[in-house]
Amino acid sequence: MKIREFLTGLIFFSLSAMLSPANADIASGLVGYYPLDGNAKDQSVSGNNRVIYGAIPTTESLCVRMR
Repeated sequence: MKIREFLTGLIFFSLSAMLSPANADIASGLVGYYPLDGNAKDQSVSGNNRVIYGAIPTTESLCVRMR
């Protein structure tokens, strides 16, 4: 019986978390936004651009070199 109550609660919690909208304002207090698109330019209004040194571009997370 306790397992059934636990699973019912878990399902209810999961559904309520998925269906509730996120109300976070991520732009408030944002210092820098780097979308990882191949450069180090800050896309926020702060303009904190950087330079990348020694990075090797890859096609996936297993560090396979691009040809």
